[in-house]
Parts: sequence; C-alpha cells; structure tokens
Amino acid sequence: MSLSEEQRRAVERTGQDVCCVAGPGSGKTRVLVERFAWLIGDGMDPGRILAITFTEKAATEIKRRLAERFAGQGALRERIEHAPVSTVHGFCATLLREHALDAGLDPGFRVLDELEAETLRIEAADAVLDEWAIGRTREFRELVDAWACENPAAHLRAVHEALRKGGDVGEQLREMGGFDEAGALEFLAAEARALTEIAERNTENRRTKIEAVEAWLGRRGEMDALAWVLDLALNRQGLDKGASAQGQRVMAAKEEALAVLAGSRHQPQREVLRALLLEYDAEYQRRKAAEAAVDFHDLEARTLALLGRDGPAPREIVERYDAILMDELQDTNPVQWRILERLRRPDRFFAVGDLNQSIYGFRHAEPGLFQSYQEKLEAEGREIDRLETNYRSRPGILSFASAVAERSAGVRPHQLIPREAPFAPKPVPVVEIQRFQADPDAGEGASGSEAKWIVYRLEELKRELQVGDPPRPVRWKDMAVLARTKALFGELEAEFAARGIPCAVRRGRNFFDEQEVVDFTNLLRYLASPLDEIALYAVLRSPFFGIGDQEILVERREGRYPPAEAGPVLERLLAARESEPPDRILARFLDERGYLRGCPARVRANAAKFLGLLRTDRKS
Repeated sequence: MSLSEEQRRAVERTGQDVCCVAGPGSGKTRVLVERFAWLIGDGMDPGRILAITFTEKAATEIKRRLAERFAGQGALRERIEHAPVSTVHGFCATLLREHALDAGLDPGFRVLDELEAETLRIEAADAVLDEWAIGRTREFRELVDAWACENPAAHLRAVHEALRKGGDVGEQLREMGGFDEAGALEFLAAEARALTEIAERNTENRRTKIEAVEAWLGRRGEMDALAWVLDLALNRQGLDKGASAQGQRVMAAKEEALAVLAGSRHQPQREVLRALLLEYDAEYQRRKAAEAAVDFHDLEARTLALLGRDGPAPREIVERYDAILMDELQDTNPVQWRILERLRRPDRFFAVGDLNQSIYGFRHAEPGLFQSYQEKLEAEGREIDRLETNYRSRPGILSFASAVAERSAGVRPHQLIPREAPFAPKPVPVVEIQRFQADPDAGEGASGSEAKWIVYRLEELKRELQVGDPPRPVRWKDMAVLARTKALFGELEAEFAARGIPCAVRRGRNFFDEQEVVDFTNLLRYLASPLDEIALYAVLRSPFFGIGDQEILVERREGRYPPAEAGPVLERLLAARESEPPDRILARFLDERGYLRGCPARVRANAAKFLGLLRTDRKS
C-alpha cells in the first residue's frame, strides 16, 4: 500500500526538525519505518540512524519491517539488522557499557530487572524506617500520624521515585522551598471568581451550582483557611462547556491549595520526611553498588551525566548519529528528554507522537514536553505534520469517539477522518448505547443486576454476531468488557462462571499488588522483624484478625499491644519460625483463620501461587 499524501509529506520533510502529530490508527509506525527507509535511500548509512521506541516489541517490529523492505539487498539488509533501533533503556545500557569508566560504573555492571530493583528498594526502605522507628521513635510516630497512610514504606518509595524522575534527589531535597498559603488561597479564589463570571445560568441546575460557588467565596473570611478550602464542592455535570473546563481548573486549584496548607502546617514532619528520603536514597544506592548493579532510572541518569561531561566521549557520541527518530515522544519523561536534547543536532530530529495517547503517566511521563517541542517549531515558523486519516476503525466508531472526546476535559482537538476504502458491510450497529436501570423495589441479589444484564447481552451477540473476513461466528475471546472501576469485576466474574463462560480478569495490577498477597507479605515481614510496627498494624487490620483502627488505638493506649485476641496467636507464629519454613507456617495459618473461606477462585489461586513461590525459594 502506497503512502498517503499526509504521510509522504512527513516522511520526506527536510531542512528542519520534524514533529509529526499522529492520531490513533493513522499509521505512525509505518511513517517511522518509511522515514528510516527514505533516509537510507537518500544515501545515509543505517548505522548512523538512531531509532528509539518505548518497548522491545516496537523496536523488533520496526527492524522486521525494515528487513522486509530491503529483503533483496543482502549487504544493506545486514547493516540494517545491526542498526541502533532500541528502547530508551537499551540505548542507554549500550552507551554506558562502551563508556563505563567515564560514567563512573564498574565495567561489568548489570541491569536490575524491575522485580530485583523493587526488592532492593523495599529492603532499603524497611531498613531506614526500622532504624527511625527504634532510634527516633517520637519523630517517626509524629510523621506516620501526620501522613495518615497505611503503608508509609510504599509511599516513601513512591515519593523518592517521583523525585528521581526530576533529576538528582539530594539536590532537589536541598532546594525545597516553603509554602505560600496566601498565594495558593488567592489563586483558588481567582479561579472560582472566573467561573462565576463566565458560567451560563440559563437553567435551574446551572444557576444553583454557580450561586453555591459565590456563597462559598463570601465565606472566605469567616472560616479557618483549611476548612474553607475543604468546604468547596462543585459537580461540573450539566454546566456549559466553558464553565465545565473552568470548573476543572477550580478543582485543580483546590487540590493545590490543600497540598500547600498541609505542607505548611506540618513543617516539622516535612523536615523528618526530607531526612528520611535522603537516608533512603543513600541506602538504596549503597545496596546497588554492593552488587555492581543499576536500575532503569540509573541508566537514564548516568547517560545524561555522561553526555554532559567535558571531553571527547560526549562529542563522539553526538557526532556518530546523522539522524534520530523518536517514537511516542509524548511518553518521554524529563530526564529522557534532556538526553535527547544533548544527543540531537539541529534539523536532524524526527519525532512522532500524540498528546491524547500518552499512557506512561504512572512512570512520570510528561506529555507537555511533546507539546512544548511542537510549539517551539511553530514559533520558529516550521511546518507541523498531522496524520488525521484513521485506517483502523469504522466511521461510526470514529464519530462516536470524536463526540466523546469533544466533551472531555484535557483531550486535545484532533480530527479523526475515516479511510476512503470502505469496510465490509455489518448487519449490527457499530456502537450501541444502552442504559441499564435496576429495579428499585428488587432486593439485594435479585435478578436484574447490571452484571447479569451484561452477560445476557453478550450471550445474544454470541448467537447473532458475525466477524472477520470471510465472516465467521464471534468467539468468546473476541469479546471484552471494560469497566470504569473494579467494583463490578467480582459480580461479573461470578456471573460468567454461573453461565459457563470462560473469562480472564485483568485488574491493571501485578501479582504483588493484589490485596491478599499484600496481606501475606505483611505477615511474613512481621515474622521476620517483630519490631516492624507498620507490618504488624497491617496484619491486625487485615482479614487475619479484622481489628479496627479505633480498637487498635484503645488497646495500644492501655498497654495491650498487640491486642489480646491477636497476641497469643502471633507469639505462636513467632515461635514456629525456629522449626518450620515460612510456606508451612503461612499455609497452616490460612487454614486456622479461615482466610480463604468463601473467597473467589482468583484469591485462592493467588494464595497457591504465593505459597509455591515460598516453597521454590526454600528449595533453591
């Protein structure tokens, strides 16, 4: 299939850095491959073209397509197969192995996989927190009380990880400033006033909501600042489009004001947290150094430092690439972007991306970096290439997606134009919107639940729907159910099982994040270290004992900690450590406490897997 005109313009653009805004299904991978091939056709050595992707799968796919493109040219194809097409981390690792001494690394360093790195992070955080809990108990307890989280160790690691994505942790912590309460409150008030000024009041619902905001603004001097901020409530449903967008900004300003007020009012605890983070950072670095190992963030940070050094090595690295191609630029984080800025030379950068398709926010990706890159080129009078033709989806799906996106805050306007070639006729609607309304008079558990209705509709489609070319009956594996929250999963799973329909539930969490696995892990952490108060607290609150926060607090104040109903049981488990392996202790305890009684098959399967891991570890 030949390139479309919009694709060809992007592929062949010269004389400037290229920014290709590629909508979903518009062929962005093809454009990246064709750009690579076009550069080769124009005489560029494949070994001097660096292509960076975000997954090994994408890198492999690009190389496969290029190999097919030049299948009849043996020598050239061989050079293409050895061209630098890799993930960000693969590129960094290769570079650091070439220049290990310059980067301050052991030449034989190894890269920790995510599970190994997480294990070291957990060990380092536990070691530091245990030391504080024993040696600086009062400060530690004040911090934990103020933090009000169930797992301070996990939160400590998360804060540290966010800081690392911004650069040197120690430097950031030393430069941490204070809190401007007055400024945050005034900004919130200004955003709220702007909402009252622009909002339409042509319905009772709209008028009531805006008048409530005006009344809230009038109470500013009558209440404590924190109470005043917390008192702001705004449901944007039913507001006009401009007011809804401004309402989102108001609620963002509210969250910022709450953060400022919380930080200002817990300054002593903030200093303790700063010290904890510095100690944790040093301990984690020490443990990695002891194993001559680096994690994925270290690959990025060390590469950035290497490229920023004086001397011949950075110049040689920059000069070895005549072109840099970057896939999914919207998913880069600040450190990765700074690496690219130091690598690329003027008018030799080709980036593909789409702000609306950013998916790595949980890894601290900054979509705004792609937007800034685009805006910079526009300000310089450069062309921006836009791929707007969608080759993947039917027109009905594109129309529906566009209608939803138009009303969604934070989604950038982007045309979705269907391809010219028609799709095969389809006897059923491409998109259905059906409203389920439960019978208000039906008791709990009565037939007619939303899950029952979904399963009923899927069974109808299974009988009627034809898919594929040539058409064939739809299979269960062709279907998927997406839910906004996980609340429906358990009921759906039960309904599928009752109807004999095979299903696999994906909850978006890994094995070690599942609640039952967290409970098992906390129990083992306590048995390994009885002074671990955080693990003990979690075990007491878990289904093992089910003791509430208030009861734990009362028992602790009266000197009964662990509480009477848990103390003897835990003492017996601690005594068993001397003669039994962890898997047997845990398995017997699960039976004694009835933890798995009545649990879904998924929970029982996770318990079996966890016990299996313990047995494997014992045998190895």
